[in-house]
Amino acid sequence: MKVERSLCMWCGACVGFCPRVAVTLYETRIEFNENCNSCGLCVATCPVGAISKDAKDDIKCATAKAKKGGA
Repeated sequence: MKVERSLCMWCGACVGFCPRVAVTLYETRIEFNENCNSCGLCVATCPVGAISKDAKDDIKCATAKAKKGGA
């Protein structure tokens, strides 16, 4: 996951919405831990569009879905 720092308002919406407790908000940065499966809920939740996925996140998400038996 990538955070565009110039857009982020540090509101914490992504932190509160993550079902895997994979997002941590520090004073001026957001970090994703190993619990992140790149589901994209933080991307959808961010009110200013500051979070985005990159190619490795798409691979990570597909791998997690395959392990669960999803498409």
